[in-house]
Amino acid sequence: MDLFVDLSGGIPLVRIAGDLRLWGKQDVADQMRESVHSLITAGHKRVVMNLSGVRRIDSRGIGCLARIHATATSSNAVIGLVLSPGIVKDALDQLHFMKIYPVFPDEAAAVAGLPKPN
Repeated sequence: MDLFVDLSGGIPLVRIAGDLRLWGKQDVADQMRESVHSLITAGHKRVVMNLSGVRRIDSRGIGCLARIHATATSSNAVIGLVLSPGIVKDALDQLHFMKIYPVFPDEAAAVAGLPKPN
């Protein structure tokens, strides 16, 4: 998995690519959660996670996304997801993640449409 944080715009972008099958990869899950958590604690109340480059995900990867959402909610922050059509989007849709995360087709749409926290 590759993770890159882009702070060049007004809303931080966390770009994740590769394999999000995190079973047995606690350090990778911790890196994902810490990246978003550090942005939120630094005062960013809106963050975009671009998962369009993720090709595979397992239950641990999905659980990691759920924990990130819980952290954001408890911190009055909003996380938006960029998802491409495919296995990852289908899996998250089946588990109703589209109801808890705002989902966008690309980064530009996410930055423009990500709601402000309540």
